[in-house]
Amino acid sequence: MLIALLGLLLALPVVASVSALPVAAQTTDRLVAQPSSAPPSSPGASAPAGPKLQPDTEADQAESKRKLVMGVASVVLIGLVIWGRSVRRKKAKAAGG
Repeated sequence: MLIALLGLLLALPVVASVSALPVAAQTTDRLVAQPSSAPPSSPGASAPAGPKLQPDTEADQAESKRKLVMGVASVVLIGLVIWGRSVRRKKAKAAGG
C-alpha cells in the first residue's frame, strides 16, 4: 500500500505536466506554421509584447491552497505510517521475534 501511495504521489506532477504539453505544442505549431509577412525588424526596434496572462481568480487560488494542504497532509500521514512501522519492527525484534 505504501508503494502504491508513493507511486501515486510521484505520478501526479507528471500527469499535470503531460496534460499541459499539448497546449504548448499547439502554440508552437501555430507559431511555426504561419509564415511571417512582416520585414525583419531593425536592431533598435523593441520586441513585440508577449502573451497576456490573466491573473489567478479566487477559485484558482482556493484550489491551489486546497491541493497544497492535501499534499502536506499526505506527506505527514505517510511519515507517520513509516515511523510506526519502524517502531513496531524494533519492538518485535527486541521481543525476540
